[in-house]
Amino acid sequence: MAMTLIEEVSVGAGGVAAIEFQAIPQDGQDLLCLFSFKATTAGADMILKLNNTTNSIVTVYGQGRDPFSNSSDRLGLAESNSPEANTFHILNLYVSNYTLARKHSFVSDLVVASNSSSNFASWQSITYGLSASTSPVTTLKLNPSPGLFAQHCTASLYSIS
Repeated sequence: MAMTLIEEVSVGAGGVAAIEFQAIPQDGQDLLCLFSFKATTAGADMILKLNNTTNSIVTVYGQGRDPFSNSSDRLGLAESNSPEANTFHILNLYVSNYTLARKHSFVSDLVVASNSSSNFASWQSITYGLSASTSPVTTLKLNPSPGLFAQHCTASLYSIS
């Protein structure tokens, strides 16, 4: 098994509305996206689009000791600068068999870390989803809704073969 870096993105001053990987090479088997992030708006949702389509997502959330599940189009929270100005959060996203012409399954784990006792402190989610598109994955887009990704967010996309 080999991992090949496709692209790395770093967010500059002022932030960005989305991070999008386009023209993804079709020479691997799976995709792995590693993302260190925070949003500029409190309580923003993390939205994923494969080939610019909405996906079918089931998420198990945990906040403190109260887990619950939900079906929606979000991967979890993309919490803002507050309560911890210098704390970035972690998203790992895995897309299987991305070069095949079929719906693609994906899984993610997302952690919003904070030492605060605020409403969104220590948020964890594990997400399973299925793409709506049956085409090979050529674009992968992540965006907070509402808001922007803050300066210094980084995302790396790898192909695995």
